[in-house]
Amino acid sequence: HSFFFTRHCSFHDEQTRFNTIGMATMNFGRLAVDVSNILLTGAVAASLLATGIAPGDASLALTYTVAFGSFILLCNMIFSQTFTWGSNLERMLDIMEGNMPEEAI
Repeated sequence: HSFFFTRHCSFHDEQTRFNTIGMATMNFGRLAVDVSNILLTGAVAASLLATGIAPGDASLALTYTVAFGSFILLCNMIFSQTFTWGSNLERMLDIMEGNMPEEAI
């Protein structure tokens, strides 16, 4: 193989490895938010059942609980993507300067 092909493959391998770690982190974050949403909604539903609140008020409370959970999930996705794009940009700028990005060990 030529020098440039070998260099390209090593950069590509590093980028793929980084993206795999980034996606695993994002997926874990989404899992944590989903589990938190389920626990929060369950706790609100249980407390509403225990207090005997009016059905209209209970449905409003559950609606806001689910809407809040969806908002937190959306924030998680936006922040995860933004940080991943920033890291990818940093790595691409390093590669353009001729440096091989390396993780701190």
